[in-house]
Parts: sequence; structure tokens; C-alpha cells
Amino acid sequence: MLDYYLFTFESSNKAMAAKFAIGDLEDMRIIPLIPEISAGCGLALKYSGSKLKDVEKSLREKKVEYSEIYLVSKGEIERLK
Repeated sequence: MLDYYLFTFESSNKAMAAKFAIGDLEDMRIIPLIPEISAGCGLALKYSGSKLKDVEKSLREKKVEYSEIYLVSKGEIERLK
């Protein structure tokens, strides 16, 4: 299983705004929130790339708020922020 990050949001509008703000990165998409995480609107931004800091910076610059970031690795889930 590949590692990936999940950004959670308070509303589906914020999730869609995040996707729009980042653009069409091949390794990023909106998905239903996995059942192991209970947060926000039920949607998450899944990012499987290696430039997490760049994604966070882009969201900050475009004033798109997210609730939390999780790392999903080998079936384990870790809340990062």
C-alpha cells in the first residue's frame, strides 16, 4: 500500500476550493473520507505526492482553510496537524 496524505475540511465547499486552488496535480483528488477518520464534511483531499509542504504553502497563500492533515501509511493513520 502506498503512503498518502488526507486533508480534511469543515465543508464540502472548502474541499472543492482546495482542489481548485491546487489545480490538476496528478497525485491529488477529492475522495470520501475513510471510515477510520471522523471529521468535517465527509470529503477529503488525497495527496500521494512528495511535496506536502508545497501543497500546504499553496493552500495558505490562496487562503483555503483545512481542518487537519493525516498520513496514511501501511494501514496506520497518523494525525499530523
